[in-house]
Amino acid sequence: MIQRLIGMKADKLYEHLREVAEKLGVVVLERRLRKAGVTAQSGFCRIKGVPHYIMDKHLSTHRKNRLLAACLKRMASDEIHMLPAVREYMARMERD
Repeated sequence: MIQRLIGMKADKLYEHLREVAEKLGVVVLERRLRKAGVTAQSGFCRIKGVPHYIMDKHLSTHRKNRLLAACLKRMASDEIHMLPAVREYMARMERD
């Protein structure tokens, strides 16, 4: 697992990824998508012009990390401060 290579537990990595999202102006919401009664997946959208990432609450933390990192790596700038381990995780995601 990539989390082991960067030396950070999955739940901590998820917290830091959410912080990066916040710095980029992305609201991350966790919802029970299965309960919504429609077939839906986690993903990026804009609600009234505000960027959101809607995350399925029932996914594993590892899967949440991969999904959120994939979204953020397209938006992330070198100007945004993030822990080196988080930046490394996102860089490794690009190579996978």
